[in-house]
Amino acid sequence: SNGEQPQALASLDGLCAWVESCLDGQGSKELESIVNQMEGGDEDAKCLYEAVKAIATGQPRPGHRVLGAGTYRDGQPLWEKLAREYAEGGGGPDMVVSEVELYRTNGMEIVAMENLADTSEEYLKSAGGAMVRLFH
Repeated sequence: SNGEQPQALASLDGLCAWVESCLDGQGSKELESIVNQMEGGDEDAKCLYEAVKAIATGQPRPGHRVLGAGTYRDGQPLWEKLAREYAEGGGGPDMVVSEVELYRTNGMEIVAMENLADTSEEYLKSAGGAMVRLFH
């Protein structure tokens, strides 16, 4: 069990802005892969992409009136991959997540992405609610 292991939850501020900047498939391996699948006619990829785009931009998906729980649920598999990519420095040197970096320089390892760990309105806008769980 990890009960005795020191652990931390780190925020991923700026995740939404980074994802939005990568929606064309440039700058993110995960989004590049999804965009390629969509271009090949993959409907599941399109559903994931539209959900993630909605979370990143704060705009409802096509045909939806609001950005709601269903969008976060549908986007979760891809959002967690993007969160990990971002947490591991996928945003490039200018977008290193300071809190995650701080824990990692102290010997902590990223173990999981926690979806909707913080559902405050401000944090949903900044990071889509995702946080990083780290263990020492």
